[in-house]
Amino acid sequence: MQEVTAFIMLHTKYGKNKLVYSALKKFPEIKEIYELFGRYDIIIKVEVQDLSELKSFLQNKLWLTDGITHAETLIASEKDKNGIDENSGKEHTEEEEPFLDI
Repeated sequence: MQEVTAFIMLHTKYGKNKLVYSALKKFPEIKEIYELFGRYDIIIKVEVQDLSELKSFLQNKLWLTDGITHAETLIASEKDKNGIDENSGKEHTEEEEPFLDI
């Protein structure tokens, strides 16, 4: 079973950023948390064992957190740490993986 990583962008009620930020720090599933400037107020990185656990986290913890008005969840499809191919230890180049401009 492969671990699931998700990035969740949050809108908060006006003036509630700090309250939400503090509440989110208590959840062990959240590995990173950042306050933002822009369209969203907070982004979190969540790591769980599977999609079932992600669903449980969303329904039983995140959505019940006071001050959150909207959440958009992005599930990562791959992890490539710092541009390094973990199997070969070398950096990716454009020749190896061409950029697709669609």
